[in-house]
Amino acid sequence: MKKAFLFVIMSILLLPANFASDGGLEIEMPEEITAGDLFTIEVNVKNNVEVCGFECELKIPLEEQDNFEIVNVTGNNEIGEKAGQFYEIKTTKSGVLNRFTVFDEPVAEDFHAFTVQLKALNSGDNTITFVSECADMDGNAIPVDTVEKELTVLVNPELELKNNDSLSNLIKSILNFFFGG
Repeated sequence: MKKAFLFVIMSILLLPANFASDGGLEIEMPEEITAGDLFTIEVNVKNNVEVCGFECELKIPLEEQDNFEIVNVTGNNEIGEKAGQFYEIKTTKSGVLNRFTVFDEPVAEDFHAFTVQLKALNSGDNTITFVSECADMDGNAIPVDTVEKELTVLVNPELELKNNDSLSNLIKSILNFFFGG
C-alpha cells in the first residue's frame, strides 16, 4: 500500500517535468548574420500534453536593444481563432510577448507559436532569450525550459564605409562653415 501511494505521489510530481524534458521550445534562427540583414526567428512548441494556456516571451537584453529593429511579427491564426479575445501578441523594443488561453479545445499537438522578422542594426555578439510557460486544463503551470540563443552580427563593410563617408562629410561641412569653402 505504501509503495502504491509513493508511486502515485512520484508520478504526480514528475508530470510537469515531463513537458520540459520531452517537449519545449524549438527555435529556428541563424547563428550568424551581417549588420543590415533582415532575418527570421521561428518559435515552435514541441508539445506532449494538453495545453490550455501558453505564454512565450522573446527577450532582447537592454544593452543589445539598439542592435535590432523588430520589423514584423505574425502569430498562429488557427490558435488565435480558437482563443478569440484571449489571444495576444505584443511587440516592444525589448522583444515580443505571445500568449493565449483556450477553454473549449486544448492544444494537444506540436504548434507554431509565432514568427518574428528583425533587422540587425549593429555588429557584435548577442543573446536572445525565450522564456515560456504553459498551463494544463486545470490551470496548473507546466514549466518549459528557458532557451538562450547566441547570434553573432558581423560587420558590414558597406555600412562601415557609408558611416565613415558620413562622418567625413560632416567634418568637411563644419570646416567649410568656419573657414569658408
